[in-house]
Amino acid sequence: MAIGYGQAAPKPEKGSSRRKRLALRLKLGKQMRDAVWLRAGSCCERCGRGPLSRTTDVLHPNAGHAAHARGRNVAPADKFNPDAVSLLCRDCHLGGDHSMRFA
Repeated sequence: MAIGYGQAAPKPEKGSSRRKRLALRLKLGKQMRDAVWLRAGSCCERCGRGPLSRTTDVLHPNAGHAAHARGRNVAPADKFNPDAVSLLCRDCHLGGDHSMRFA
């Protein structure tokens, strides 16, 4: 059953350290982003712009963004699910999904 509103996230395993959990989250995140970039072929899945570049600079003109459809906190079960993530260009991502955040 998916975790959503009103449901607690599963507790970590006993004996697992924070470093191990962080390393696992980083590994799963990279695998998810790699799958999204491979599926999209480095082009925006909304407008078709491309090729996009993998950069950590979110305001770079050719930056590609792995954007969750429902948000990582709204649907934690889909946090590392590549089917719930789209590759978007800067304009589609920041202009439509996060327009108020950067206003």
